[in-house]
Amino acid sequence: GTTAMLGLVGGLMRNAPTLSAALSDLVTNQPRYARGSAVFALRFGDAAYWGYVCYQRGAPGRDQIHLGAMAHCARVLEELCGIRPRGVILSERAPDAPGFLRLCERHFGVPVAFDSIISALVLDPRDLDLPIRGADPAERARLEALLAQYRPIGDPPPFAERVLHALVSRLTWEPCPAERIAQLLGLSPRTMERRLHAAGTSYTAQRDRARCEVAQHLLRETRLEAGQVGAAVGYAEQAVFTRAFRRWTGMTPGAWRQAQAAGG
Repeated sequence: GTTAMLGLVGGLMRNAPTLSAALSDLVTNQPRYARGSAVFALRFGDAAYWGYVCYQRGAPGRDQIHLGAMAHCARVLEELCGIRPRGVILSERAPDAPGFLRLCERHFGVPVAFDSIISALVLDPRDLDLPIRGADPAERARLEALLAQYRPIGDPPPFAERVLHALVSRLTWEPCPAERIAQLLGLSPRTMERRLHAAGTSYTAQRDRARCEVAQHLLRETRLEAGQVGAAVGYAEQAVFTRAFRRWTGMTPGAWRQAQAAGG
């Protein structure tokens, strides 16, 4: 099964009471063993989204990573509940070859849209309440006890990385004040800032880093206009975004995009 690739967390998902609980299992536990990427699940408007973002700077083949992640999520969705998503959206440039789009839609069995600000499966919000087929509450309790004792191999992610992870998984769809991110980490804002200061950084610096990473991805991998990219990372005015982007990179968004297209 596809959840088997996720180890203990996959087992927890297979024995969750509902799809919402299963996705929460993944979102909550993924930061413990993965760096440079984030999983998210959210309700927005009349839809729900289960998505993935790779924010590791310089990671090769990020377009294939996002597409592959969505394909895997779709298989997990079918395994857990026997359903398909309503659609698939990808924060990647629309393919020039129409045959590739048809291939993607044939694989997923649903409409696929490119040039989005996030990569995600689009779900009916009611799907989140669906029961997981064959879930065993006793097995879930056993796995929860095992997971509580689990320690990942190697060093845990640095605290600043945990803050960055929380930011990039939420930046494009909700405001990210320090209070919200601290709450997600189970800390007070003051404690979070103190720990970041001890690591030689700050919440503002991590938020700017997250904004820069997401903006660079959207400028490089999609055809979204600079104003749309700025809005996606929290800037209502393009001029303010342009000034911030120049501060981060030394270039305007347009110049940076051109340099990337030229192989710079």
